[in-house]
Amino acid sequence: MATGQPQYTVQSNREGINGVQIGTSFIPTDLHGRIRLHFSPAYAARRVSARAILRGEVAPNAFADQVAIIGATAIGVADVAATPIATRMDGVEIQAQLIENILAGTRLKRPPGASWLGAFGLSFNSDCPDHTAAPYGARLWGSDFLAGAIIVWTASLVAFFQTKTLYDPSFATAGNLLILVVLLTSGFSAANRRRRELDAALAAERIERSRMAGELQAAREIQMGMLPAPGSIEGLPAHLEFHAMLEPALEVGGDLYDAFMLDGDHFFFLVGDVSGKGVPASLFMALSKTLCKSLARREHVPLDALLRLVNEEISRENPASLFVAAIVGIINVRTGELQFCSAGHDAPILLRTNEPPRSLNGAGGPPLCVDEDFPYTTDRLQLQTDDMLVMVTDGITEAQDARQNFYGLARALAYFSTVEGRQLSAVAACAGLYADVRSFTAGAAPSDDIAIMAIRQAALPQQLHQSSGQSLQRADFAAPAARPALVSAAPVHLVRRHG
Repeated sequence: MATGQPQYTVQSNREGINGVQIGTSFIPTDLHGRIRLHFSPAYAARRVSARAILRGEVAPNAFADQVAIIGATAIGVADVAATPIATRMDGVEIQAQLIENILAGTRLKRPPGASWLGAFGLSFNSDCPDHTAAPYGARLWGSDFLAGAIIVWTASLVAFFQTKTLYDPSFATAGNLLILVVLLTSGFSAANRRRRELDAALAAERIERSRMAGELQAAREIQMGMLPAPGSIEGLPAHLEFHAMLEPALEVGGDLYDAFMLDGDHFFFLVGDVSGKGVPASLFMALSKTLCKSLARREHVPLDALLRLVNEEISRENPASLFVAAIVGIINVRTGELQFCSAGHDAPILLRTNEPPRSLNGAGGPPLCVDEDFPYTTDRLQLQTDDMLVMVTDGITEAQDARQNFYGLARALAYFSTVEGRQLSAVAACAGLYADVRSFTAGAAPSDDIAIMAIRQAALPQQLHQSSGQSLQRADFAAPAARPALVSAAPVHLVRRHG
């Protein structure tokens, strides 16, 4: 009617309708012949009352070059519909907005491939589902979903306002939200299952550690029980004071010491340090200590020969290639003569009245298990009244402070030079040196096993025996036949008991 055309033409093909041709104007539609309106509010400027026209209140040319639609609006009229703008809009208002959309070209378009764009938006955020496997996966995947939703909705709004193209982002958003919920649920379920598995494994490991700790504690008690108690050495003379202490860096360690009377005249002592720490060193420590004690009691040979025998024996069964730094010695409790032999161990420290502490550096040799055929040599020294020997392992000399400075032998000698260090008690010497080392390390855990042994001769043995008129001779500790014997001047009476 507005264009003065007597007819219109509907253009279509096999797929559906393409549009409506009215004169020179072509109005595109969807395949079903529908037009998507870009709705606007029901503006009052669009309405002109028919009553005002009939009364002449409207200028005759008010509708020039405009399309006018005559319609009725009233309560009860069925020509009413709901639109995205209003829940109730008159049909004549919708008709007017349709004509405005056609003339102004503001109608909305939805391309045939819009559904494929929705599928693409659905998969936009679904390419990284493995994020939920990580502890932070839930937050990361949620951030991806939120960023993707913002991008999709922004693109939809830009397309709507710039090109009047409809793209519905709700399908992609709702689909991705559903995927997110499923993935988060499965992720949390997997995380809970994994947490329960870890808790069970942790509980089993805790039980295993408790069992191992109990076994190590039992091994520590056995190892410490193998060491002689300072006050329980059988036959130790009253004028010879002995004390020793050992503290493993771990539950068990590789330091060792031993002391016993070979016979009534000879006191044997041993201090050693197995390379390494922990269980391997403790097993090798037990082997070395037992073998050395057994050979010393059985063979009755000089110290250099004894050390060669021990070296040869323990080198045979040493698959871990461990070695032992050791020092062995014998004190003749009658003469005060000291024999000692060192195998790669720190020399003994001699504390003598009115003399500075000094280290008894001897010939020595390499640690045991390094050279099976090395000819060790024996060093000798005559002890005097109140002389004290102190032997330490490298857990003392190599103790470190917070700045990784070593305690060293010089600090040990300096400690024994002090008034406190000159206390003539073997117990006080061991305890004082240990306390000085712990003060130096400022309470840090020991980096290596610590062993300290102190032997003090309270009086010259000659002074103990001169009152009986006996004479003493010097002799090496060798076979029993070569040892000096004490012969009593009193007659021996043999008494036969009858009956």
